[in-house]
Amino acid sequence: MIDLKEMIKKVKDNQPVKPPLSLATMTQYLSSLKKLHNHIKGDDNIENMQWLLEKDKILKYLDVNPSNSKPRSPATKRNLLSYINTLFKSMGDEENLEFYTKLYINEVDIINKKTKSSEDNSFIQSEKIIDMSLYDKLLEKLLDHNLETEYIMFLLLKTYALRNEFSTLIKIDLNKYNLLKKENKLENKNYLAVGKHKMVISRSEYKTYKIYGMKEIVVKDKLLKDNLKDYISDVKFGEQVFKDVNGLNYTNQSASGLLTYYSKKFIDVPLSSSSIFKIVLANFKGSNKDFINFIKLKSQERGTNPQTIIENYVYDKVDDKVDDKIDGK
Repeated sequence: MIDLKEMIKKVKDNQPVKPPLSLATMTQYLSSLKKLHNHIKGDDNIENMQWLLEKDKILKYLDVNPSNSKPRSPATKRNLLSYINTLFKSMGDEENLEFYTKLYINEVDIINKKTKSSEDNSFIQSEKIIDMSLYDKLLEKLLDHNLETEYIMFLLLKTYALRNEFSTLIKIDLNKYNLLKKENKLENKNYLAVGKHKMVISRSEYKTYKIYGMKEIVVKDKLLKDNLKDYISDVKFGEQVFKDVNGLNYTNQSASGLLTYYSKKFIDVPLSSSSIFKIVLANFKGSNKDFINFIKLKSQERGTNPQTIIENYVYDKVDDKVDDKIDGK
């Protein structure tokens, strides 16, 4: 007999930035997958995984709820595809994982477009997903109020997929940085390495460092690079880049409070580095293929795997009760 629970745990328990599944979530996974198996095979006993390869039946099941013959909502289809992908990932079936991931991205794209058109304002508010034009308005207001530090922080998070560790960057000469790097003496710190023409964001102290190691980002975005260059002109080498009005170094926690305070103050939407990352993903413009490549790029910047981004940042799972209501249950 096949143990779906163990297959799911095999995948979920090994995802570095995701906590273990709750009992309620595991129950939802098992219930949905067993319903799919029953629809395909006509019984509840899962003796092997051949049923998961019956693509035509699965695609039909994804499109229409057999219990009421109504089309499924994009959110429900997305969730079902996530459950299916978990099994294929557990099985190591890369070909089918790629096929169903593309379908997953397509449903996410539909949800993003719906949200951007403001067809469901409550969903927008709960997810804190805003149009990039509103985010840019926040940046403008920060400049208007001469809040340079805050402006740089929000601009940095818009440009690169960083967590709150961005707040602890230490200014260092690029040549000295390269020497420390060569000698493996970066000492689990985060640096902004500055040369005559080159600028590098280096992180050796972040959430998933033990898995992904040191991460480097060469700052190529002209707007960010020019602003950073001006901002750090008075910062001495060896000092932390971001300090508050009292001259105290920012920490992950205090930077988080800053992001929430000023976004709430100026656009009435409290944002975090995580929600800003979701906004950047939701506002991506391009084909599904381009979007997948964009996710891969962001996974490299952030220090995580693309599947984790898809499951956690390309829209959180909506309440299953909402899915049921949309499906007319």
